[in-house]
This record gives sequence, structure tokens and C-alpha cells, in this order.
Amino acid sequence: MDAILQKNVTNAVSLMAHHIHHVETSSIFAKLMNTRMI
Repeated sequence: MDAILQKNVTNAVSLMAHHIHHVETSSIFAKLMNTRMI
């Protein structure tokens, strides 16, 4: 039971980290596009 819970927590954390990384990458890309248009 504990092992399953541990795996679920690990999956949730990695998903959250991936989502945060994706958001940061998108904002950096948006900044690059903005500076290129100016």
C-alpha cells in the first residue's frame, strides 16, 4: 500500500515539475518573440 502511494506521489510531483517547466519555456519563448517584433 505504501509503495503504491509513494509511486502516485512521485508521479504527481514529476507531472507538476513538467507543467512548471513547460510554462517557463512558453514564457521565455513569448519574450523572445516580443523582442524580435520590436
